[in-house]
Amino acid sequence: MGKPWFVSSVLDQLGRSNIILIAIAALFSGLTFGAEELPTFDLERLLSPGSKEESVKVGDRLQFRVHLKIPDGHSGSDIFKDMTVEAPQSVSLAEEGWSIQTQLEAGGILQGFPMKPGVLTLPSLLLKDQKGLTIAKTQAILGLKVESAISSHDPKPDQLEEIEAPVGLEFPWRRVLLIGLGCLISLLIGGYGIYRLRKLRKPVELKLACDLRKEDEIALEQLNELGQTGVGSHLTFKAFYFRLSEIIKAYVGARYGFDALECTTSEMLQFLESQQKFKEGMTENLSEKVGPDDLRERFSSLFERLDRVKFTDYLPKEEEPGELVEKAKNFVRLTRRAEVKKANSHAVC
Repeated sequence: MGKPWFVSSVLDQLGRSNIILIAIAALFSGLTFGAEELPTFDLERLLSPGSKEESVKVGDRLQFRVHLKIPDGHSGSDIFKDMTVEAPQSVSLAEEGWSIQTQLEAGGILQGFPMKPGVLTLPSLLLKDQKGLTIAKTQAILGLKVESAISSHDPKPDQLEEIEAPVGLEFPWRRVLLIGLGCLISLLIGGYGIYRLRKLRKPVELKLACDLRKEDEIALEQLNELGQTGVGSHLTFKAFYFRLSEIIKAYVGARYGFDALECTTSEMLQFLESQQKFKEGMTENLSEKVGPDDLRERFSSLFERLDRVKFTDYLPKEEEPGELVEKAKNFVRLTRRAEVKKANSHAVC
């Protein structure tokens, strides 16, 4: 059976190649009509509370809320979780004058930044899930008037201003003076410390007129004289305590070989604690057992009571001067040199 005459006529007119193209186009058209369309969403610009319109400048951060038409089978509470917004591959956001934060924030908030002035159109955007699959697209396109961030009064808006030297800044005189004063005080304190240290280590110089007796004999004799004089019309409490302090300092300096008369109480203690002779404590010919800690405590307690009267307005009890003289004698006896068969005299000037 042959083809109808009109079919043969159509085939001759179109040609077989054109018929194949028409078939392919019909096939793709059927697939498009049969595919499920993507849901759409609108972008709503969020304004500050109480304001209707806000001027927008280049570089401002704008916020848009995504109003998504939720598809069947999805809930609205977690629909935006881990979703991203991207422009289609055929659209360049930079050329359109936009920069967006691809990650959606809580509540479907999109961050956008206009990058050039003029009336900008936000391109169509694609909404993708955490797997990267496109699940929605924009329905509305937003047109926005953006002003330039450069002042309209700028005479050269297209040129960068040259960097100028900070001629308007004042010289920080106050800060410089404070730093200089701090450095000067530090130098003075350091110099005084070096001076005291060198003086502390300076050996005792012998004078021409010397007392050849041992230092403990001299100290005990002076303490006896001071105890007999006491506090009265000739000596006040302060003068008595100064004299008692000088006697003990002279004895300690001669006994351990340093200039104790020019030292404070803490400096004397620091030096004595470094001396092995002082750490050994009492002399061998005494029956009383005194360790280095007890010896240090006696010395510290004695000078603490002396300094309180010497350098303050404190008035001690009437019996205290006599008690301190006895304590000073006891300290001399505990720390004097041990007796040897052949006395080795120590000159004290």
